[in-house]
Amino acid sequence: MASVWIRTERLWLRPFAPGDVGRLHAIFSRAEVRRYLLDGDVVPRSWVEEVVASSEASFAAQGLGLWCIALAPEAPAVGFTGYREFHDPPVCELLYGLDPPDWGRGLAREASQAALRYGFEALGFDPIRASVDAPNEASLALARRLGFRETGRGPGPAFEQVHLTLERAEFAMPAGRFDVGPGPDAEGRG
Repeated sequence: MASVWIRTERLWLRPFAPGDVGRLHAIFSRAEVRRYLLDGDVVPRSWVEEVVASSEASFAAQGLGLWCIALAPEAPAVGFTGYREFHDPPVCELLYGLDPPDWGRGLAREASQAALRYGFEALGFDPIRASVDAPNEASLALARRLGFRETGRGPGPAFEQVHLTLERAEFAMPAGRFDVGPGPDAEGRG
């Protein structure tokens, strides 16, 4: 399956690739990001390499995975969004994160809306699930603005988890640009 890029009004969502490992590791290493996403743990670069490889394999096999959020096709990532399996048994959930200097600009919302639209339209998901650490008020607020509703709570590794669900019928389809394709220069991208 070809790689899946998404273009919105301001953003390019491109699948995680080996060339993004350094920038993604820097984002995952930020205290503000890892506090909830990684329960405060500092992860080695090899962990990010494994996440990138897993996402690449998932895109190749299923057409889903994690995207870098970028302001131009070849620009450095400012964050990430997409789908990854969590829990036991595994549940595919929406995941998002943004580098703190880019908070407050609506980028996480725009990127996550695009990932949700792709999930509903291209992948046929209904509902889409997410889990957020209970003290992570900013991510909970974003999930609610996206239309998610709380469906339960449960223990997590470090914090109580808030489980959320978004039904297709409850998703406010964003207006504006939404282009899905193999990338700006698909030749040579495989």
